[in-house]
Amino acid sequence: MSEGLKRDYQIGEEIGRGRFGRVYHCLSSVTGEAFAVKSIEKRALTDPIDRECLEKEAKLTQIAASASPDNVVQIHAVYEDEDDLHIVLDLCQPSDLFDRISLHGPFPEAAAAAVFVPLMEAIAGCHRWGVAHRDVKPDNVLFDSRGRPRLSDFGSADFFAGGAMSGIVGTRTTWRQRSSPGGTTTRRSTCGAPASCST
Repeated sequence: MSEGLKRDYQIGEEIGRGRFGRVYHCLSSVTGEAFAVKSIEKRALTDPIDRECLEKEAKLTQIAASASPDNVVQIHAVYEDEDDLHIVLDLCQPSDLFDRISLHGPFPEAAAAAVFVPLMEAIAGCHRWGVAHRDVKPDNVLFDSRGRPRLSDFGSADFFAGGAMSGIVGTRTTWRQRSSPGGTTTRRSTCGAPASCST
């Protein structure tokens, strides 16, 4: 792990694992404030498109967070070493929007609006600054410590300059639903780490 990261943050337990890396709980060595650190294994990025997305992710997330600071997961620091890129992010609640819908069913109109309006403000802010998220889905809507929705995971994002964008991006399969014998519906994620952080 990066020496600078270990100097600035106390790295705690692993709280998530994804296709390209791991997510850890961490504390600022200066303030004691809790964050999440997403450590992406560079050698796991064998596809040129995945490598390009990794190179842009931190910058695009910072731009999006500047455009809509209350509605996008914030990046607090970025470190790189020989093996990994480490992104220090807001620590969010363990359940994402998909988890909440799965657990509680459809939201009443007022509860849905309380999620939808900030999400649309986040997307509008991104678009004003020329950033397209390109992977908006319930898995990428996290909740901060006060329960406010935050758009996360700008790994598929890109800049646009007023023209059309092309190419296949985002998660190949956002989720597959299957019913268990008890009748409950579960998902099998095909992307990223669990929603205890932004991935």
